[in-house]
Amino acid sequence: MKSMTGYGSAEYRDSNYHISVDIKSYNNRYCDIYIKSPAYLSPLEQRINKIVSGYVKRGKVELYINILELSEEFNIILDENLVKGYVKTLHNLINLAGTNEKIRLSHLLRMDGIFKTEKSRDVDYIWEFLKPPLCKALKDFDESRITEGTATEDNINYLISLVDRDVSLIETYVPRIEEKIKETINERFKEVIDSEVELDNSRILSETALLLVKFDINEEIIRMKTHIKHFNEIVKNEVVVGKKLDFVCQELNREINTIGSKNILVELDKLVISVKDSLEKIREQIRNVE
Repeated sequence: MKSMTGYGSAEYRDSNYHISVDIKSYNNRYCDIYIKSPAYLSPLEQRINKIVSGYVKRGKVELYINILELSEEFNIILDENLVKGYVKTLHNLINLAGTNEKIRLSHLLRMDGIFKTEKSRDVDYIWEFLKPPLCKALKDFDESRITEGTATEDNINYLISLVDRDVSLIETYVPRIEEKIKETINERFKEVIDSEVELDNSRILSETALLLVKFDINEEIIRMKTHIKHFNEIVKNEVVVGKKLDFVCQELNREINTIGSKNILVELDKLVISVKDSLEKIREQIRNVE
């Protein structure tokens, strides 16, 4: 089990580059990856996204990449069209002035924009230096999520054990519920007897059976035990568990609510409330896991 929140960082430095990578994540229903890096690294975003997606299945991830170039290489570009334009314009000026002056190189060098410079950047070459700190930061990030997720898993296992315990205790009250129903029926019929009205035995048995069906909670208990077993299997055998566990909790909550609505014993109220409380705490924890 992994937490959706985590943090990792790494650096790389040599005579040419100082690279720093920071990654952090927050809770989110979906997988949302945000990459903040120098604009010239945009061709690498697909590669970066693919690597990050290998670590994260759910959550909002923010990845920050900073690159300081310690030694810079430049390409100097001559704008040939601009030079031709300047030469043509100077010739026109000479003709208009009626002079025989020749155009010299020194004249052109005074003109703006003839030379342009651009940094020489090979993103594939940069990738060779960027990939190791990126992977190192992601590894640290993943380890922090596992550490936090393990603590969360321990707490969730404890809480679901409380649910399992309380459901087993609720099951012990099933005979008492049936006994209570029969007692209620008998008391009602005693009142009828006192009023000297003739009793119909088949009617008594029929009403008893109807009430037993109405307030029977065996089916809900069986379903809850099945859901708890499924819950534990997901925690034990799967990595991405958040959505599945939340769904199972919803089913457990539905069953305990039904038991609560059928309950006719005051003694069961505390157990029903205890189960609901544990399930709510579990769902709060699940919101933090992948």
